[in-house]
Amino acid sequence: MNITTTNSILRRGNQELCEVYNEDRSRVVEVMEAMPSDDSVEEAVRVLKAVADPVRARILYALSEKELCVCELSYLLGMSLPAVSHHLRLLRDARLIRPRKVGKFVFYQPTELNASELVRHLICAESSPVQACPSESR
Repeated sequence: MNITTTNSILRRGNQELCEVYNEDRSRVVEVMEAMPSDDSVEEAVRVLKAVADPVRARILYALSEKELCVCELSYLLGMSLPAVSHHLRLLRDARLIRPRKVGKFVFYQPTELNASELVRHLICAESSPVQACPSESR
């Protein structure tokens, strides 16, 4: 990206960004060069959107404890099989979980992205000391 300054005005191409009083533009340029690509940011947002649903956060938390099938998750969450399957599909599409077929059962487990550990950490951080999460030393 081409950043120029004219009379203390920061510009990108022909677009005036803002009037800048700090003459040292190296800080902005350094950060701009370190910024991830738009595709990388969109991928991160897609993953965060998948995790941003309470049901899917609970599913990821449960799967961080043990590999479970749809029936087990349905019972655990008190939801219908189709509703749980819908959430599992969204988590699979976001590459946060992966299926493992055993006979006629399909068990789900977290992928290498470790989103389930992130969810576990966030939930446990919000828990009171009395309700601290079990298996905290994973």
